[in-house]
Amino acid sequence: MSLVHFLQKNPDYLSGVRRILEYEEDHKDDQYFKDLGWSWDDIRLSGPHLNQLVLAGIIQIVYKSRKNRGYLLVDREKTKKEIELYEAQLNYSPETDEEIEFSESIFDDIIGYNDVKKLFKRALRSEEPIHILMIGPPASAKSMFLFCLARLDGAHYSLGSSSTKSGLSDFLIEYSPRILLIDELDKMNTPDYSVLLSLCESGLVGETKYKRVRSVQLKCSVFAAANDDKKIPREVKSRFIALRFKEYSKADFIETAVKLLMREGKDHDLATYIAEKVWHFKNRDIRDCIQISRLGDTQEEIDSTLKTLQKYS
Repeated sequence: MSLVHFLQKNPDYLSGVRRILEYEEDHKDDQYFKDLGWSWDDIRLSGPHLNQLVLAGIIQIVYKSRKNRGYLLVDREKTKKEIELYEAQLNYSPETDEEIEFSESIFDDIIGYNDVKKLFKRALRSEEPIHILMIGPPASAKSMFLFCLARLDGAHYSLGSSSTKSGLSDFLIEYSPRILLIDELDKMNTPDYSVLLSLCESGLVGETKYKRVRSVQLKCSVFAAANDDKKIPREVKSRFIALRFKEYSKADFIETAVKLLMREGKDHDLATYIAEKVWHFKNRDIRDCIQISRLGDTQEEIDSTLKTLQKYS
């Protein structure tokens, strides 16, 4: 089977094959590598993935012992040409090549983090996609940065805990986002990470559905948030600039929440009342402020909502 045909059926393998090619190019003059090849942990591909590539005739086993296997591409030059051919066949979305337009006041609702705000603005101005991962507890600025970015044209939001492999790739192909916002990145399903890894590595997204193959190349920056990064695969984390946030102080949390709730149409007193109440919640999450604010327009209605939430939480 040709590599082009294989990738048309299995577009998520592209990033792995590219890693193999890059690794072999970097080590081609090493005699040890020529004799024993590379192992799965050199490339970060699982055994089942490698078996599929062997069965397709793209890689071969050159060394085998009881504990280890060594692999090499069957034809390195042919692989290089077929990757170029496959990429040339992909649909390109010209609208995602447009410059990101944003106001200098985009992050004014966020208290503090002036250095991070400057970093985000530089990322938005970058000609090439920049991927940033924010890690920290709920009562930090992670969600606020996502909320601010969500106002931009071309930005689309995804929740890691509710995505699926087909859903993420279908979403990316359908909307061609210039900015992808992912909350709860640490809660994505394992197959979803392969779609995200391909997007971050090369901008390539593919989908095989009901024997129909769709592929697209995007110019897309990814801004993600996670409470913890222990469950995020190492190869995915390596594609991001990681920022670790600490919990807001009570004063900063309330000031930030009040600004956000006033944007939601609440007056200052009610916004402050909601922020004060949510601060005493276990998670102290800005998102809770928004959800609760949408369930009442008076302190009595807010108290009733909180009482119900506390009873059934």
